[in-house]
Amino acid sequence: YLVMSMCTECHGQDLMGNPFAKSPPLVIARGYPLEDFSKLLHKGIELGGRETQLMASAARSRFALLTPKETADIHEFLQAL
Repeated sequence: YLVMSMCTECHGQDLMGNPFAKSPPLVIARGYPLEDFSKLLHKGIELGGRETQLMASAARSRFALLTPKETADIHEFLQAL
């Protein structure tokens, strides 16, 4: 529910990314350990410390208040894609 209600606007209904929004397929999350995924979701910081404008904005305005459990649940769901 969380992924389908929060991520599809930028990453598409099929979660395969959106070239117009410059958003990648969410299978990319498989490469993120939970700690790094949490940093991405809450601060918009990608692996390697890079900040992307769109994700950083969404992270700070939408995802920063996700609980650790919600973040872990989203991570677990995306790992299974």
